[in-house]
Amino acid sequence: MGMRILAGVEDSAGSRSAVTYAAHLASAHGAELHLLHIYEEPFLGYRPHSAAGGTTIAEPGARAKAVALAEETARQQRLAWPGLTVTAEVSEGEVARVLSAESRQAAITVLGPAPERQNHATSPHSIPATVAAHGHHGIIVVNAGGRDGGPVIAGVDGSRPGQAALGFAVSQALALDVPLVAINVYTGLANEADGLLSTSLMIWEHAFPQLKTVIRPIHSASPEYVMADESEHASLTVVGSHGHAGYLALLLGSVSQHLVREGAGPVAIVHAS
Repeated sequence: MGMRILAGVEDSAGSRSAVTYAAHLASAHGAELHLLHIYEEPFLGYRPHSAAGGTTIAEPGARAKAVALAEETARQQRLAWPGLTVTAEVSEGEVARVLSAESRQAAITVLGPAPERQNHATSPHSIPATVAAHGHHGIIVVNAGGRDGGPVIAGVDGSRPGQAALGFAVSQALALDVPLVAINVYTGLANEADGLLSTSLMIWEHAFPQLKTVIRPIHSASPEYVMADESEHASLTVVGSHGHAGYLALLLGSVSQHLVREGAGPVAIVHAS
């Protein structure tokens, strides 16, 4: 099986932007685009499913509407990207849980932003944040902003998650034919940051001579704010998932969580295998 890019589908402007971005990535990689729409049946009254005797009240035609949305979205992408293989699927369940599980079968999973972003009050427990924390491989949340045709920006810190993020960023920069800007946010010595960036990039520059790279050490004690600011100028911003067991915010890590909530344009959270 070739490379697969998964995109979550819903009837919103943010989701449509995310699907368009996913199709662009799939075309650049020569990958299959798989669209997934997940709907949740309303439960009886206001009680949880288990308290309602296992009974749900289906909205009339809910599944038919879901299938129609998925199929129409797939049709639009086939028209927009001739030659691109686009498949569509409908599933019922809790959205974040299903998307997190399905991301295991995809190299990249693409989602729209949390609706609350327009009010600057995105919950750390939003669907994008939850999937970014619990999903697999590369999870991209397509926020508003960023710069079309801009570089791919990667946060580099020498850690295992950071190395995975850098490899992911290299792959995207090559596919999109844009420069890769490697950023290290440091509080110590500038020459140490320079050395870390140069060493981290060396293997990739040797393997891919066509890769255009820029190193940017930035002195700051707040890497999350630096990366969010830099994302304004990028076509994609990539960081590793540094989370640990515990609460959702810790599962993501402070930089990843902040980028999902406040970053501009597409933001990728990469999970080390």
